[in-house]
Amino acid sequence: EELRAIYQQARRALTDRIFEIGTFDGATTHVLARSAPEAEVLTLDLPPESAVLASVAQEATHAGAGEVGSRFRDTPEASRITQLLGDSTTFDYTPWEGAVDLVLVDAGHEYENARADSQAALRLLRPGGVILWDDYEPGWPGVVRAVDELQLPVVRLTPGLAAYFDPSPG
Repeated sequence: EELRAIYQQARRALTDRIFEIGTFDGATTHVLARSAPEAEVLTLDLPPESAVLASVAQEATHAGAGEVGSRFRDTPEASRITQLLGDSTTFDYTPWEGAVDLVLVDAGHEYENARADSQAALRLLRPGGVILWDDYEPGWPGVVRAVDELQLPVVRLTPGLAAYFDPSPG
């Protein structure tokens, strides 16, 4: 259900550039690239040497094994996907600020991580763009708190996916 909603939002957004904060295995990255066949897709996750920073145990294991992005690597869409490696809370997003049509936030699930990633998403967003938050649900209270503190008109698209549609003319 969430992947379908993400696919639909990427198709509707008429995107030139997508930025995913939190790659994991790259399944969602691949969906984003397939849904917007002309878009540049950037995706950020922890490098293997920083896997201990992951706030979700499964992510630490995955990143540590070098499996980040494995689901899109050998696909036709891989040529439009740029895998960035770094800690999302300290990453330098400057080159893409104000130039991203769709941002998907799905990295660290602790409050501090979700807060930093949400603030980065707002800086990345171009006027008229869309931010999606995965895991915006009670099981991840850090994500919910960080998003709610932004006091934006957030819309729940599925039980675990929320969106903000920037009202500025694009």
